[in-house]
Amino acid sequence: MYEQFYNLREEPFRLSPDSRLCYDHSTYKKARSYMEYALHRGEGFIMITGQPGTGKTTLINEITTEMLDSNVVVSTIECSQLEADDLLRSTVYRFGLAGETDHKSQLLNNLENYLVRLKREDKRAVLIVDEAQALSKGAIEELRLLTNLQHANTPLLQIFLIGQEELLTLVHSPQLQQLHQRIIATCSLDSLNEQQTEEYIKYRLDRVGWDNDPKLDPAIFPYIQKFSSGVPRWINLICSRMFLQGMIEEHHKIGLPEFTTVIEGLAKEQLLPPQVQNKMGVLLSEVNELKHVSKPKKKTALDKKVRLSKKKGDANKRKRQEKVAKELFTKINPKIASQSDKLKLKNLIKFLNQEEIADSNIELPEDLSKLGERGILAWMQYSQEDISKEAQDIITMLLTMVNDNPQETRH
Repeated sequence: MYEQFYNLREEPFRLSPDSRLCYDHSTYKKARSYMEYALHRGEGFIMITGQPGTGKTTLINEITTEMLDSNVVVSTIECSQLEADDLLRSTVYRFGLAGETDHKSQLLNNLENYLVRLKREDKRAVLIVDEAQALSKGAIEELRLLTNLQHANTPLLQIFLIGQEELLTLVHSPQLQQLHQRIIATCSLDSLNEQQTEEYIKYRLDRVGWDNDPKLDPAIFPYIQKFSSGVPRWINLICSRMFLQGMIEEHHKIGLPEFTTVIEGLAKEQLLPPQVQNKMGVLLSEVNELKHVSKPKKKTALDKKVRLSKKKGDANKRKRQEKVAKELFTKINPKIASQSDKLKLKNLIKFLNQEEIADSNIELPEDLSKLGERGILAWMQYSQEDISKEAQDIITMLLTMVNDNPQETRH
């Protein structure tokens, strides 16, 4: 509805997950990097947790979409208090296999034969278990046993556990100690802070063609974060309602008065986050006070001086990093400029492993070239090696320079 009024290509604040409008905040990037690195490892468990609405399903959709054209066969199970036998049968069905038998051994045999066949075709299988906190301990243990399936000393199945915070408690229980030992990485998707909330809203709007209509008062963003608890799903609800209200009243600017009207309406409908709804007596009084807020507090001269000093320091640091990256690019580019993308990355990795960058000795696995630039970045973020943040930034710049340099024509 409101997208036509504001000339947007589509609705930017749907409540259903949409990986096309995904905003890469810090913990989302980290979780995605963990999943990508785990795919590179091809073994064990990886666990992603977060409260409802923080982007877990969006992350799954993004990863599975990227793997459509790869050699990875992905199946996803959304759990609803499954027991061990039901989980095994669901896994068999999700991989498109026959499961009409009462014999567990037959189910396991069907699954193992299928996984071995994938291995011989140079493919591998990944099982993503969503809402895994609802699984019983017996079902979790069944998943561990599935990771025992091997062919020629190579694991046949890798499992991603996705769930709410309760999953952490479940996995760390004494009965599941063996599974805990097989988790190669775990990450939690956090809620957004004030700055990230503003960036999230503007990112989604920019993706659908927003041309500053309606104009958004900067004063509303901290309060959107506060009343949504920084959870993307709640942010979407508040913003969607603000834009709808703006369309109804034909507003081309949304500020604190429009925001407070929407918040009061959502509070009456009991649609705000529970942790906010439970404190509505205090928060509603604050909402009423917001109506009298005209301008944000002005920054002092000292605030401005500190901010300018930080900007200057960051700029100098970036210039220094760019200089190092350019020097490295000048050394390696003549040797790889005419090569194919895969060979170029392979030789770039060899080159980096011979260099000392920002006092860090780089030891990148050569087969990372198969995963492309993103695989290298994911490995650096996840790796336990002592690679400084400055070295990572320099390598990122170098990768950008290599990718932006057009491949020379071969004769």
